[in-house]
Amino acid sequence: EEDESSSIRGKNKSKKKRKKKSYVSESNEYIELENVFNDEHEYRKVITEDSIIANDKKYIYEDELHLETDDVLILNGKIYSDVGTLETHIFNYDEDIFNIYDDAIIDNYPLCLQIINTCSYYKNKNIVAIGTLNKDIGLWDVHNIQELEALSYLGNKDSNESGRKKGGDTKDGSKRCGVDKNGRKKRSRLYEDIQDDKLHGHSDCVTCLNLSKLTPNLLCSGSKDCSIILWDLSMLSPLHSFNFHNKKINNISFHTTDRNILLSTSSDKTIKIFDIRKNTVALSIPFDKTPESTIWSIWDDSIIFSSDVKGYINKVDIRQVTSSSKSVPFNRAKNNIVQFKAFNKSCVALLSPIIDYKNLILAGSEDGIVKVFDFSIFTEREQPHCVYTKNMDRNLFCMQNNEDWPNVVFLGCDQLYDWDLKSCNEIRKYFKM
Repeated sequence: EEDESSSIRGKNKSKKKRKKKSYVSESNEYIELENVFNDEHEYRKVITEDSIIANDKKYIYEDELHLETDDVLILNGKIYSDVGTLETHIFNYDEDIFNIYDDAIIDNYPLCLQIINTCSYYKNKNIVAIGTLNKDIGLWDVHNIQELEALSYLGNKDSNESGRKKGGDTKDGSKRCGVDKNGRKKRSRLYEDIQDDKLHGHSDCVTCLNLSKLTPNLLCSGSKDCSIILWDLSMLSPLHSFNFHNKKINNISFHTTDRNILLSTSSDKTIKIFDIRKNTVALSIPFDKTPESTIWSIWDDSIIFSSDVKGYINKVDIRQVTSSSKSVPFNRAKNNIVQFKAFNKSCVALLSPIIDYKNLILAGSEDGIVKVFDFSIFTEREQPHCVYTKNMDRNLFCMQNNEDWPNVVFLGCDQLYDWDLKSCNEIRKYFKM
């Protein structure tokens, strides 16, 4: 079962939301997190369906129908009963709300999600890009997720063309960008030097997605076909394909401050860093084990943290690394790459919470062990201090930040869980939250 999550601000829309149980302050003893799925029987007695009520008013209490502007929608992909679904949750930490809001069957098993808050092609829409076992990337309207088809599919030329009208409008009336007054395509000036007119899309399933925060119309995708493709979202078209790896792409991530730098990892046991304006690799860093999760440090943009299938976490300073070659074997010590054993199982997720606590890193293993580390000390002789360990007692697939309530993170397991880091005494005292 795969689970990927992301968040987006809500719009007013009539749907049911329910209160969840309040948090209990955590201690060293593990307490199972509450979530909407555990509360089904409890709420049946409070809210009942009534066939007399209008079609869009399924529940009795009118004040519980509306999604408020300060609510947040949390999206996660899930494989349920052999069917790919996209689940939407309402989250409002201030009001102690975390419930199921909607779910929809999608065209295949979801492998990765990416929220696109600004898409000039589909104006005034909140879009989620979904990579599945298909070779195309579906662009779905978050607030019309029950539609049988996505707005369009990146990599499927026929699908994209079917949603366009001459004059620059799409079928749903949203304005089309990147066309001249006659309705002809215009090439993006920003990426003229890397445009590849012969490129269409991936030839195998899409395994990872990443949106540039510095150039919001630039989306990157990785695939089992070993390629990485840049997409221009103002045109819904591919810009360029990079073929630096020889096995499945596991991670892709734009640099935090340089819009042209991209990082990728693969099952070929390498991390590669390259400039998207050039078709050459700046750094190729080999590893003994397959990378699982790789992130840029949010407090030092020259540092990369990467976990692997054997439970190790690596620290790479790209300023001190030189690429390997056949004639000169790669030496980890000379390139100042350090690592430590964090888990007995594969470390599937690394996360830097969006809060002002420098060196705080979360790491999660596939068997559901989540550890909170202080990375202020991370050397060959001394490993980071583990501040707190949580046992989810179930498989973990992903972890996700929360921009609206930075002290809260989401954990994707068999269900979606939220965890307030401040509810843990050890974490709160250590980092002086």
